[in-house]
Amino acid sequence: MGHWLVIDLEATTDEGGWPITEMEVIEIGASLVTREGREVDHFQRFVRPRRRPQLTPFCRELTHISQADVDAAAPFREVWASFEHWLGQHREQLQAWVSWGDYDRQQLHQEWHLHGLDSL
Repeated sequence: MGHWLVIDLEATTDEGGWPITEMEVIEIGASLVTREGREVDHFQRFVRPRRRPQLTPFCRELTHISQADVDAAAPFREVWASFEHWLGQHREQLQAWVSWGDYDRQQLHQEWHLHGLDSL
């Protein structure tokens, strides 16, 4: 029986929104669920942005992520390595991954490119 990876990213932004090319991931959240929606495992880590390390007031209010959360976080490359290690434990059962719309996929591709990573 296959499991689904439900991934949810949070990223830097400001009121009125920024183009995706200006955004950086500040949180990686994921749940591994059965086809019936029962959670099997989960992953959650904050990510320290490097281009705009200071979160805007709008971003903090929208995401409920504090400046202290991202200041204490590891950079994307390190967090992504932890995520892949976590996911690797479940790879045999993984059937597909889903997210809210196409944003998460686009943001991941941008981050991988920015950090010189190959993934998924």
